[in-house]
Amino acid sequence: MHDSKDLLFYEKQLWSRGYKNVIGVDEAGRGPLAGPVLACALTFSPAINFSKLPLFDEINDSKQVEPNIRIAIFEKLSGHSEIQWATSLIEADVIDQMNIRNASLLAMKNAIESIQRKEVVIVDGRDKPSVECEVIPIVKGDAKSKTIALASIFAKVLRDRIMVDYDKEYPQYGLKNNKGYGTRVHIDAIKKHGLTPLHRNTFCKNFL
Repeated sequence: MHDSKDLLFYEKQLWSRGYKNVIGVDEAGRGPLAGPVLACALTFSPAINFSKLPLFDEINDSKQVEPNIRIAIFEKLSGHSEIQWATSLIEADVIDQMNIRNASLLAMKNAIESIQRKEVVIVDGRDKPSVECEVIPIVKGDAKSKTIALASIFAKVLRDRIMVDYDKEYPQYGLKNNKGYGTRVHIDAIKKHGLTPLHRNTFCKNFL
């Protein structure tokens, strides 16, 4: 039975079955009107002394973590020797071609395949990316697993940085603040200035 307070519950279960490389996967940017969807695959060694891992207790679903804490977690842990991670992003034009669900799964697949040792994958949600190892989908997994949660934080921080960079190229859309999501300011800017190559046409057609 899952212990809702133990965010290493799934990892401990899999480690006890002999898996050493439990890969958590999540994505950021599924819902915005503009920008890529970015997936992160991440695994950490069960030999880590978690009590001494910087900000370990703060790791949770990225949506539940304050932006400054997300950034601090990324900066403290992205270079940790016992944490291996990889990302993949799918741009807006490809999202329009294959739809956001398939684009998210492709980004996850590509990120997973960039991890050197793959034994088992735990992924947020119901969908399973197509990879050559066992995949366990966990609904609301980013709030139930530290590995998935940390992947969600890495994905969110990196995608946010991409959107802040894009804001310099397209300042009229407020991307550094809305990160591509459909705020009123963003929608009004689309109506006034039209779409950029960053925009997902299939997401914007209802108000153009």
